[in-house]
Amino acid sequence: MSDLTTLYGRNAEFAEAFDQGDLGIKPNIMTIVLTCVDARMNPAAFLGLGLGDALVIRNVGGRVTDTSAREVSILFELMKLGAGGAAPTLGLAVIQHTDCGMAKFAAPHIAEAITEVFGTTDVVDTYAIHDLRDSVTNDVTKALGAVPAGMSVSGHVYDVTTGRLEEIVPPAVAG
Repeated sequence: MSDLTTLYGRNAEFAEAFDQGDLGIKPNIMTIVLTCVDARMNPAAFLGLGLGDALVIRNVGGRVTDTSAREVSILFELMKLGAGGAAPTLGLAVIQHTDCGMAKFAAPHIAEAITEVFGTTDVVDTYAIHDLRDSVTNDVTKALGAVPAGMSVSGHVYDVTTGRLEEIVPPAVAG
């Protein structure tokens, strides 16, 4: 059995009991969660989210990139349209985690190999995590300069060994 067959089987079980097809597009919790794609990172589980609760963006490392910042801005504008043009009270929670594979990109020999594979330092420059707390802090600062004014941004670290979330940067409002 292929992984895809397994996934379709699981989806069939899910769909059989599914009764939430009437959920609206506006989330119950006005927070966008930006986190890592790591399989140990399940924001629905560690944040107690259900269907319709929050908007979630996942990328390698849970990094604030030009693309993820643009996606946050798109979601902000979408929520604004849904509110008849009024600015939504939408926040962004940047959540990175311990034991992230992107910390390996900080090692000089790995950084060199990745740069060779991609032919540019952009990948290492964008995704490498040299110090987790600094990474979160720097990404919150980057987000504050890139998201719509009035949006709050906070930074957190999820510990993959304990399941605990720690606030690194308290919410600040983009100006």
